[in-house]
Amino acid sequence: MTRSALATDQSHSPPDRRRFVPPLVEQENRAFPRSYYLVLPAQRAFICAMPKSGCTTIKRWLLAAIDPGAADVADAHTYCRRTHSLANLAEPAARECLDTYLGAVFLREPIDRIVSAFTEKFVCGATLGCFHPAREAMEAMARIAGVDVRLDTTAKIGHPDRPSIVPASTAVDYARGVTFREFVRFLSDCDDSQLDSHWRPQNAFIAGQTFAFAGRVEHLSTALPGLAAHLNLPAPATLRHNAVRYSPWDGACLADVPSGEIRRRGITPTAEALLDDETRQLLARRLAADIDAYQRTRAAPGFDLDSQPVRF
Repeated sequence: MTRSALATDQSHSPPDRRRFVPPLVEQENRAFPRSYYLVLPAQRAFICAMPKSGCTTIKRWLLAAIDPGAADVADAHTYCRRTHSLANLAEPAARECLDTYLGAVFLREPIDRIVSAFTEKFVCGATLGCFHPAREAMEAMARIAGVDVRLDTTAKIGHPDRPSIVPASTAVDYARGVTFREFVRFLSDCDDSQLDSHWRPQNAFIAGQTFAFAGRVEHLSTALPGLAAHLNLPAPATLRHNAVRYSPWDGACLADVPSGEIRRRGITPTAEALLDDETRQLLARRLAADIDAYQRTRAAPGFDLDSQPVRF
């Protein structure tokens, strides 16, 4: 996280809540959560597709079904946000959509979602210079630790054929990354509005909204085709909702091993490799609303509208 002894400091006290909001998060907040609500006008339906909850599979299906010319667009996330999201509608039309259209959402087991975000964006992402929002999270953690973080340089990240130049700080050790324990404590200390969407609690996306169907990401392979059939749309061609390929692990807990070191060891850690009593307890408290919401979703595989709509 930092190039000082602060990187290994295990002390933990709640920081001032009035701290800096990372630029990417601040930008995201302007249209949150409506940029994650995808609208199907002809079907009078919308679906909330949130990061780390099957969103790529959902968006690829939606494009193939209602916008086939963009089915293979390189960045489905940006395209859907700009072309098919609720954020593009003026307030009266957006409110009518939320109040009268059929709404669907898929929630993921909350702690598993956070583990997946850490593994994909901090561990696997280290290979290509790390996911930009993960870099901003490292900077935020360094600030919380008292480091004077100034964006005094730049870094090249991403695929070598499609690199991005992003602001960076010489005070932050991006190659080290962060430990899972540091990450969990960071989540525990931050408001939702300070967190990137990949690790922002799911409840922040859905609070106060009613959905005709609330399913589970773990059942996406049966529920999404059922939703498609109900809307008279083609079924999804692919249904792999988690691209991370985890490594079997029977060694010591990796909660205190920096993400960069985990990557250098060639490990893609599972929840069993990262969680201990403290991190489980912190996540259970931080994600209490998510856990409650997840328990209210349809527990059985498949799709149906027999039960009452769910208001979160």
